[in-house]
Amino acid sequence: MTALTILVMFLFMTCDLPTDPGPMPRDIIDTEYIESMNIFGVIRVDEYVGESFVQIQRTMTTGEIYSFEVDPGVYDADVTITNRENAVTNTFKPSTDTLRLTYYYDSLFTPEPGAVYDLEINAGDLPTLTASTSVPQLPQIVPGSLALGEDQLSLTLLLTPDTHQYTVYLFSATSDPDNSPQLLVEGARQGTEALTLSWNETFGDPLFIVITALDEHLVRYGNSSISFIPNTFHEDGSTVEGGFGCFGSVSVSYIELN
Repeated sequence: MTALTILVMFLFMTCDLPTDPGPMPRDIIDTEYIESMNIFGVIRVDEYVGESFVQIQRTMTTGEIYSFEVDPGVYDADVTITNRENAVTNTFKPSTDTLRLTYYYDSLFTPEPGAVYDLEINAGDLPTLTASTSVPQLPQIVPGSLALGEDQLSLTLLLTPDTHQYTVYLFSATSDPDNSPQLLVEGARQGTEALTLSWNETFGDPLFIVITALDEHLVRYGNSSISFIPNTFHEDGSTVEGGFGCFGSVSVSYIELN
């Protein structure tokens, strides 16, 4: 029995299958494999410089995926990100960190909230990959809305249409993102949202909050279906042209609690 057969059997035994799969295709769709790039790029706006990155790999055939012998990394691509308004172009170079060899950075890149950025990647004979993202505004709270109690924090978040999802994290001296109180807020709308975060005595004294604002592309990609095996009928979360993957942006605000 092959590893692929075992994997498929495991998925059928452990997943609740739909009772009504909906309309099914009447014809087999034969698609020819075309080698291209598969990327994940994020423009990050916060108080740190050079945190934006683009990770680049090439696509693989199903046989290559399960051989575990093929290196999909792309290490010599030409990567540029251009501000559409002022035409300023930044060139991203491969990381020298051995754990991030497929990541490209520009240590001087300081993206602007509200700006639109265009990505272009060229790598040998692979098709040129292009994408764009509209960077969300830095998240803000309504002045005077922040109130800190013994085990509860309340605030009112300002919403902007260019942000498609907010996450509010609360941190103490001993907390980390996995165990910190957090709230997810739907975006893509104007107005305000009143929020309350609570914690127990083991959390410690809250020190600051972090608010992230994601663009449409990161939200779409994060919510897209994931398949172990290429499937024509799975939802496609790709947000790029000439390849696969996602190019999006996030703006981050830090607020200290006095």
